[in-house]
Amino acid sequence: MGFPKAHNHGKRGYMEQTFSDFITLTLGDIGLPSDHLVWKALLLTIISLLVGILGGFVGLALGTIRLPALLLLGTPAAIAGGTNIMVSSLSSLSGAIKHWRGGRVDMRIVMVMGIPAFAGAFAGGFLSGAIHEGILLFLAGLLVLWQGVEFIIIYQNRVKSGQSASPLFGAGLEGSSGIFSPRRVSAEAGIGLGVGLLGGAVGLILGSIRLPALVRVLKIDPRIAAGSNL
Repeated sequence: MGFPKAHNHGKRGYMEQTFSDFITLTLGDIGLPSDHLVWKALLLTIISLLVGILGGFVGLALGTIRLPALLLLGTPAAIAGGTNIMVSSLSSLSGAIKHWRGGRVDMRIVMVMGIPAFAGAFAGGFLSGAIHEGILLFLAGLLVLWQGVEFIIIYQNRVKSGQSASPLFGAGLEGSSGIFSPRRVSAEAGIGLGVGLLGGAVGLILGSIRLPALVRVLKIDPRIAAGSNL
């Protein structure tokens, strides 16, 4: 996706070498495959499977979980970002099919936010080549941290108000068909473009930012927003 060429060095290189030595010394002694690449691939497969299942439930690709896992296992940022976007796209597609069959996809939302987000992600992928890798990783880390804090705050507010069983976003909007006024549509399109631009640069789809924006700006049923967000 246009990431600058990255080399596996420093702490990530040390972590990967330590992981390799651990696998070779412990698993090889008991007759199991000792190639750390095999176990690394297996671990990433399990993580992606669990993230995909969870993402299908909440209507998010959850690349903010997958990308840190790739980086922690020593994957260069360039490969991690591009791989994460590809996997997130495939995961979103499979989840979107289920939501489409269940009637939880609004094509108006897809047009209003999806097209600008796609254009922004395409441009962001090219622009990332001009940005230092450290800056991209810093931005990705901030986004992951910010989204985690936001979800915790919202959940705590739900618990305090006695609505812990309600959706994290859009409580009271169940069944709403949304408000598609020119001002709201323009705001949503702008958000889609900005989110796509940033996501394309750092290697994240950032559906966890688009989803609350859809609910808050368009005032639409969170279930429809989740299906359309995928």
